[in-house]
Amino acid sequence: MFKRQIILQKILWECAQRQEELFSAKSFRSSGESVAGHAAAAAGREAGGGEGVQAHKRKNRRLKQAEEEAQAETEQYRLQREREFKAKEAAALGSHGSCSSEMEKETQEKMTVLQNYFQQNRDEVLETSWPLCVTFGQKSMKTTA
Repeated sequence: MFKRQIILQKILWECAQRQEELFSAKSFRSSGESVAGHAAAAAGREAGGGEGVQAHKRKNRRLKQAEEEAQAETEQYRLQREREFKAKEAAALGSHGSCSSEMEKETQEKMTVLQNYFQQNRDEVLETSWPLCVTFGQKSMKTTA
């Protein structure tokens, strides 16, 4: 019910506005002004409207300029933040790079030590393990035969 009342009020208000427009148009014609006077008034409005068009163009130019300035400022800020990030990243990765190179160096040193131990003890291990292999091989041959 409440919605209907609001809709009816809007319709009545619109009708009242239209009646006022029609009444003002009739009174304009009946005031004794000629059609030529009406045309002159319209031409005056159009001439004044030209100023409005120019103002509108100036406003659009200012808006475009402000938009371009904002985009340039945003781009400059983004580039600055990107440079800062890359500097921090380089500092962090630089320390990681040195850690990995140190670990690589330690690994190579340990591998060299292990290879030296292998060379030193290889003959001794072969001498002690070879007889065991031969003995085991002879025992396994006797059990399968």
